[in-house]
Amino acid sequence: MEPRRTSSVYSDTFELDDLLLRLTKQADEQYDTAIPLILQENMTLYGKLTATRELWRTMLGLMRELFELADQLHALLRTTRSTLEQERISYLANCTAF
Repeated sequence: MEPRRTSSVYSDTFELDDLLLRLTKQADEQYDTAIPLILQENMTLYGKLTATRELWRTMLGLMRELFELADQLHALLRTTRSTLEQERISYLANCTAF
């Protein structure tokens, strides 16, 4: 049985050097292309994050205002009930006075 012949690509160091050079060049080109795309995506995501944070801050501010308004309405309701009760008592007292 005859030994296998070595492939000319692997046995020729000049071919391997050329292959390595081409692969390195291709990797560099991919790197040069990928970095700007990644930076652009990063900027896009950062913009969305900033917009989302601003929206949440606005919503939080509105919720705080709603809670304050609810507290004010609750206080107004208590005052109104108290005033109505006092007026009712006064009215009934005046009705029995006649």
